[in-house]
Amino acid sequence: MKTLQNIFSTPKINFKVTKNNINNNKALLPNALYKQMENFVQSLISNQENIVNETLKLTKLKILKNAFLDETLQINAEVIALNNLELDILILVNKENKESIICKAIFKLQLKENLSKAS
Repeated sequence: MKTLQNIFSTPKINFKVTKNNINNNKALLPNALYKQMENFVQSLISNQENIVNETLKLTKLKILKNAFLDETLQINAEVIALNNLELDILILVNKENKESIICKAIFKLQLKENLSKAS
């Protein structure tokens, strides 16, 4: 049986800040960063439609620093809360090869009823 404990190991992806997603100061646009995070979470749950509903809810977003043109960013995910009704995923975005966190976000996903009955 599939459980949420074995869905996520320590998933991460990298993406590079390009000319298409910067402002006049060559800083990453917040909406471009959000779209990358949202797409990442969607990719994590894309093959888990029998466990979670695909509707994401952003509950917390904290942008700490800017990222600039040609920088490579790493997005990491971690399950921070799980109960019978929902799954909370913490997203951390940092500059590649640095410990500098530029953004934190929490996404909530509603669990399907059949999972809570199977628990």
